Amino acid sequence: MDLRSYLNATSSLSWNERLLLDIIQHGPVPRHVAIILDGNRRWARERQLPIIEGHRAGVESLLKVLEGGYRCGIRVMTIYVFSIENFKRPKDQVDDLMMLLKGLISAFRLPNSLAQRRGVQVRVVGRIDLLQGKIRSSISHTMKATKNNRSGVLNVCLAYTSRDEITTSIRKTVTQGIPPHLITQQTLTDNMLVEGPPLDILIRTSRTYRLSDFMLWQCHQNTMIEIVDINWPDFGIWKLFLTMLKWQRERAQEDKVGQDAFSSKRRISGVRNGMFVIIFSAAYAVCALCWVLGDVLLYWFAVQESAKQPGADSSG
Repeated sequence: MDLRSYLNATSSLSWNERLLLDIIQHGPVPRHVAIILDGNRRWARERQLPIIEGHRAGVESLLKVLEGGYRCGIRVMTIYVFSIENFKRPKDQVDDLMMLLKGLISAFRLPNSLAQRRGVQVRVVGRIDLLQGKIRSSISHTMKATKNNRSGVLNVCLAYTSRDEITTSIRKTVTQGIPPHLITQQTLTDNMLVEGPPLDILIRTSRTYRLSDFMLWQCHQNTMIEIVDINWPDFGIWKLFLTMLKWQRERAQEDKVGQDAFSSKRRISGVRNGMFVIIFSAAYAVCALCWVLGDVLLYWFAVQESAKQPGADSSG
């Protein structure tokens, strides 16, 4: 697979996908979204394909979702691509996935890649020391090439677990020589591997109701955890839109709790934004229906014209 071609091909969004992303921007947009990319292997098995084909399909979905996320204004996106525990999988599967990830990370350095077009800084976090030399070199070059990008951040969690991240944060805090009574939650937060604003949404695909040791420290009372009932390769802009719309509704409900005047103004704004989203969603549905009906009519006319052609009867 040529990942350079992937980055070119999947960077373009269809008109209806762009419409959805434009609609969602009329409400509040989350600053930080994290995704557990689960279900690539299951997707491949369901189609009787090699496991690596599931991971390749997952890369296609990833690039499109990242493109859509940064387009609609998400500042930081964090993706869970490989756990420390995944090293226990069969060696051939691990090697194939590492080659794919190496190509993906390297491709982010290309001038026409998502990272460069969108001004996204790529950070790879985890136990990098556990990786082979070639992929470590690729990570180093990509992080250096994108370090001055300021429009967005992509955290790639590779050879990562949250427990290891918390342990690393504690060790770093100890080496700083901070008196115990001065150590706070913020002290540990500042020493975490994953940097960024508070986590707004955590998405997990593949019908699995667990966090799999991912961003346990960062998930707080205001984080919306969304379990999606599809495998990752089938996750696209439509599912991202629905997830963000749900988050906007929850935000609007939280705004209703406040009693002060400022909170009241936000409630009114939230209702207006919600109505705007509903109206545009309805408009999108009508446009999509017309598009489908148009295709059906074109097909019907083509069949009729074909039937009128001399010699259309191919029997004999």
